[in-house]
Amino acid sequence: MNYLDQPISIYKNVRGIVGRTCTLRSFLFSTKYKERILEIRAIEDKKARDILKIQLPQATISGVFKSHRKAENLVKHSGLICIDIDDKDNRHILNFDDLKKQLANFPEMLYIGHSVGGKGFFCILPLKYPEKHLLQFKQLQIDFSKVGIIIDSSCSDVSRLRCISLDEEPYVNEKAIPYRGLYYEPVKEYSYRPFTEGDTVSQVYQLCIIIEQNHIDLTNGYNNWFHVGASLCSLGEEGREAFHICSRQNEQYKHQETDKMFDRLLINIKRIGIGTFFHLCEEHGLFPNNLGLK
Repeated sequence: MNYLDQPISIYKNVRGIVGRTCTLRSFLFSTKYKERILEIRAIEDKKARDILKIQLPQATISGVFKSHRKAENLVKHSGLICIDIDDKDNRHILNFDDLKKQLANFPEMLYIGHSVGGKGFFCILPLKYPEKHLLQFKQLQIDFSKVGIIIDSSCSDVSRLRCISLDEEPYVNEKAIPYRGLYYEPVKEYSYRPFTEGDTVSQVYQLCIIIEQNHIDLTNGYNNWFHVGASLCSLGEEGREAFHICSRQNEQYKHQETDKMFDRLLINIKRIGIGTFFHLCEEHGLFPNNLGLK
């Protein structure tokens, strides 16, 4: 895949609502606004610079959007993420001007260039799991923080705009490898119930082991989450840990919210049995009778 030729949406300016499609390459290497960018960089007053910056073309590096630019209107993810590394967030880095050389050591780096202001950097990386954009971003933040680099947290938004910029000597690596990091919210450790032949609860937890090992998400969408929880509630409190295990395979998992959901279902739902859980497992290729994947 040639990442630079991936389609993205470009907008006239920050206030643009509906964009047009272009390639990442044409956006990154355009020199049409060179003079205006150099004029902006020469202005000392930040407020004055910001007013001019928002009038420049902007692009959604992570994909093409239809209608209004927001996450739910993503037509196709580009497989890319753009992150900002600003000098104001990284005052502790004494050799900030040389940061580009350090960043170039990451094999996942596709592009590194100066931001429109000329002081910070923006980086573009391919993602291994673009459908889990937010979780990959969260792990990226952690991995960069380990080497003392702070990433702007607003870059987590898949629909975030990137202002057109200028770098006479950008770093480009068209053979960049996809970033594989994936964040999982820390949760308490659960002890799995030993398997006993004919024991339904034991069978559920053996399935949960396979679900976790293979990152199988039975809870995608509220309706599925509800039915998984309601079904496991038929086991009483013994189903709570299983509900957490299933729920945390989804990128939206939050421990406290999952607990509250189970509490509500435990009180109010009585008509859904454990068979619903087994049925959902079968829909995902998990068969309770032989406790394996097919």
